[in-house]
Amino acid sequence: MSRWERGSFIGAVRFDDYYRGRPAFDTVQMRYVSDANAMVANFLADAVDVVLPPSVDVEAALELQNRLQGTGAQVNLVSSGRLHFAQMQFRPQYATPRNGFPNVLARQAMYLGIDRQALMEAVLGSTGTLADSWFPPGDPNREALATAIPQFPYDVTRAQQLLTQAGWTRGSDGVLTYAQTGEKFEGEVWARREGGPGQEKEPFIVSDGWKAFGANLMPFVIPPARNDDREYQATAPTIIITGNLDPSGLYTDRLNSKFIASPENRWTGLNKMGYVDPEADELFDRLQQTIAMRDRVEIHRQLLTDVLSTLPFYPLYWEVQPVLMAKGIRTSAISGRDTVRFFDWSRG
Repeated sequence: MSRWERGSFIGAVRFDDYYRGRPAFDTVQMRYVSDANAMVANFLADAVDVVLPPSVDVEAALELQNRLQGTGAQVNLVSSGRLHFAQMQFRPQYATPRNGFPNVLARQAMYLGIDRQALMEAVLGSTGTLADSWFPPGDPNREALATAIPQFPYDVTRAQQLLTQAGWTRGSDGVLTYAQTGEKFEGEVWARREGGPGQEKEPFIVSDGWKAFGANLMPFVIPPARNDDREYQATAPTIIITGNLDPSGLYTDRLNSKFIASPENRWTGLNKMGYVDPEADELFDRLQQTIAMRDRVEIHRQLLTDVLSTLPFYPLYWEVQPVLMAKGIRTSAISGRDTVRFFDWSRG
């Protein structure tokens, strides 16, 4: 590092004694630009060579791709390898409604009531891939486990049937009401912005879909000032749509009860929403051991069959992110939060 201007840029110079040899670039400058429009303007003005994710949303990137055809500039959509998903509140002291998402039948019903294809297309256009588990397309174990992955296709009629079985029926005002207590199926659909531009649309899409069968859950985008407030998010009353998660994080910490966020650990536990399943904990812990791949596959099969079927979280889609590159630039593989390997970059 040769220079660091806080909030502006970091300058770096070539290290002549690097063990892999001489890099293609003598200097690299990494600029901090928070506004997507400013990023694009800098790129179009040839003021920057590469714009890394998270940056512009996919819709804007596709428009830019059409605009730059024939110029040699590159607009690539790369898989981040990260899962976009939703987590619901399980702890009764925070959950609203109390007999909503903590109830497995209601949870399954609400997942069936999400048009995930429309949700994904609103953010990624036709470039994304729907998720049904923590196994992405192309995972070497997915084929062996495909029959164990529970499927919940968009089906409003089936969603209504399951809600009725769970004790929820529509009242005279059209809102679902829990027969035993008179509680309304009301609350909020939260979303985080950190997964990338465009995702603030999602709670509105999900909310509108759920209102169609009587769940009155209002959209809510977490204010930027509360993005790092762990207690605020861990006590969210209903459900949060989020992303930028390496899928292995689900079974290492997000769903393991030993990592529940609480006042005792200053809300730092990664199991933010209080999911507890002793059978799942045992399986998660076994996956942290060094065991044969065949045995790991069987543990995943059991998790998919016995745990994922109860929907401790909602898989939504696999994220893609735009990378803008000037003519002739070649980069190493890039995904959301990975370290950038400048040695592998070159200009043709």
